[in-house]
Amino acid sequence: MRNVKYGIIFVIAACLFSCTSTPEVLSEKSTFLKPKIGEETIAFIGDPIISEISGEVSDVIKLKKAYGRRVDYHPEGNYKFCGERVVNKGKEKVGTVKEYIFSSGRGNVYPRIRKYSTGEVCLVFATIEKKIDKSEYSEEIIFERDDEYFEQQLIYTGIEGNVLKFSYREFKGEIARPAFTVDATYDMSKNRLIRFKQSTLEIIRYDNQSITYKVLSGFN
Repeated sequence: MRNVKYGIIFVIAACLFSCTSTPEVLSEKSTFLKPKIGEETIAFIGDPIISEISGEVSDVIKLKKAYGRRVDYHPEGNYKFCGERVVNKGKEKVGTVKEYIFSSGRGNVYPRIRKYSTGEVCLVFATIEKKIDKSEYSEEIIFERDDEYFEQQLIYTGIEGNVLKFSYREFKGEIARPAFTVDATYDMSKNRLIRFKQSTLEIIRYDNQSITYKVLSGFN
């Protein structure tokens, strides 16, 4: 009887440990450039004409509204990719499923979303799964604002005659570092190409309110 009692305690402890352990979010390093190279773009005073972000990125499913309550509660927001597994029916493989968890769990509960190879997306509750419509979520890639996060921007700040004015800013880590700013001016009567650091832009048209341009190369 004592052995049975200790066996039950062991099983309960194992279940509690598996429930309280945090699922691991999978991410990778990447770089994102906006706008795309060669894409004709229009910008107004105060707009970043080129923005480049590098750091850790995560695939997410963004839930547009909350579902459920208490232990089955699924908040709206980002659910990050944490792994993929094979789905079997008997001994036959019928597909794969990707799992996503909410970025910060409530206590020991980490709300989950599953996406099947068929494209079906489901909320995972205690005993059931609920399929949700495509209008209720979006699939996105997000950059983590951690020590790896680094963003560079070149901002259009105005015009004086044929001289275009810009301001360069950098953001690093979790918080934008205070006012790392460099101002630059370019005379369009001499050249329609702008070079700043490693970036190159071609100015197509400009007036006192906006510029139309193409990015030929990014900062890195």
